[in-house]
Amino acid sequence: MATLLKKINIIDIKNNKILENYDLLIEKNIIKAIDKNLDEFLKNDKKIKIRIMKGKYLIPGLINLHQHYLYKRTYGPLWDQLKLPIPVLTVRAVKNALGELREGITTTREVGSLYNIDLSMKYLFEKEYILGPRLFISGQPLGITGSKVKGLAQQINGEEECRKWTRQRVEYVDWIKVFASYSTLPAQIFARPEMSLDELKVITEEAHKADKRVAAHTIGEISLKNVIEAKVDTIEHGSGLNRELAIKMKERNIALVPTLNAFTEWQDQEYERGEEAFKLREAGIKLNQFSFKVAIEEGVKIGMGLDSSGIVKKEAMLMKMISNVSNYEILKIFTQNGAEILGVGNTLGTIEKDKIADLVVLSKNPIEDISNIEAVSSVIKNGKIIPVNNINLTTKYENKEYNSMIKELLNIGINKENVTIL
Repeated sequence: MATLLKKINIIDIKNNKILENYDLLIEKNIIKAIDKNLDEFLKNDKKIKIRIMKGKYLIPGLINLHQHYLYKRTYGPLWDQLKLPIPVLTVRAVKNALGELREGITTTREVGSLYNIDLSMKYLFEKEYILGPRLFISGQPLGITGSKVKGLAQQINGEEECRKWTRQRVEYVDWIKVFASYSTLPAQIFARPEMSLDELKVITEEAHKADKRVAAHTIGEISLKNVIEAKVDTIEHGSGLNRELAIKMKERNIALVPTLNAFTEWQDQEYERGEEAFKLREAGIKLNQFSFKVAIEEGVKIGMGLDSSGIVKKEAMLMKMISNVSNYEILKIFTQNGAEILGVGNTLGTIEKDKIADLVVLSKNPIEDISNIEAVSSVIKNGKIIPVNNINLTTKYENKEYNSMIKELLNIGINKENVTIL
C-alpha cells in the first residue's frame, strides 16, 4: 500500500528552507518521491491512499539520544523505582515509549535499563507486535563499585572486568553505556571521576572492535579529559566542558548530548527527588548550560537527549535561549544529527527520497516558532500514519497516588510454600 501526502509544507533542514505545498509519496516504509505535484503516480496505481495535508508541516521523526524508560517522569528517589517488580517496570517502560512516540519521537537510544526489558521492547517494536519508537539499546550500564548509580549500573572494577563485560555486552546491545563520573556534593567535588582512563580505554577498544559505540555519562573536567582521551563516541550531559576540551571533542568526532531540560526539570519539587538531588541539579544548571554554549561555538556535534525528566518543547526552548541557534539548527539537532550519531544517517534523520518514512506532521510552523515542535498532529512511523490520539496506554505512573503505593508494590510476592509446581 502506498500513501500520497498532498500539499504539505516540508521542512528541508539540509538546505534551511520550506518546500511549500509539496507532495510526498510513501511506498511501504520508504519515501519514494518528493515534488510539487505527484498526481502522475495516481494514474498508474489506483490503490494509492491520498491524504490532503494543506496547512500542515512535515519534519523528520525526532531522535531522543538519552532516555531511561524504567523511571521516566516518576516521583520519589530514582533508585527506589528500580526495586519494583519486573512486570510493573515493563508496563511502565512500554507506556513511556508510547508517550514519546506521541511527542514525535520515532527513534530513541535507551541508555540504562535492567532485566533485558529494553532488549525485549526493541524486539517487540521491530516485529510490530507492540507500537513504539525505533530503539537503540545499551542494556544495563557499566559502573564501578561504590558508584552513586549502583542501583542501575553493573559494578565492575579493573581493566580485565571492563574487557570481559564489554565483550559480553556487544553480543546484544547497540551501544555500551558507562558512568565515567557521577555527581556529588559539595560543589567543589561536584563530579569526582569514577572509571579510570585505562578502564575507559579498554571499554572503548572492545566496543569499537565489535563495531559498537560508547556513551559516557560524564560531568567534571577530569572525567571529560578521560573520556575524550579514551575516544568514546558520545558524552552525556558534559557539564564542566571548557573551550579546550570542546575543540578536542570536535577533532575526535565525539558528540555531546547535553540533556539541558533534565537539569532544569528536576528543580520542580513536585517530583520529590529529595533535597540532595535538588541541590545537585541546582548547582549543575549553569555549568551544564555553559558547556552546551561552548560546544555549539566550537562546532561540536550536538544530539538531543531528554533523560528521564526532559520535555521536547522545553529542550528546544532552552537551546534557543542559551545559544540563540536558528530554529533550523535546533531541528537538525533533534533529527539529522541524532541519525548521524547513531550511524543511520543514510536511512533516517532527513526528508529525502529513498529514506525510511519516519516523519512527524505538525499543525503549526516550527521555523516561525520553535515551540510549535509540540504541535504534533500525526506521527508517521516506518511508513504508517498514526494520529496522536491513537497512541495511548493509560496508566497512572506519573502521580503521587501511585508513588504512595511503591512500598506496597515492593512487598508483592508469592509464598513459595503454597505453590505447587505441576
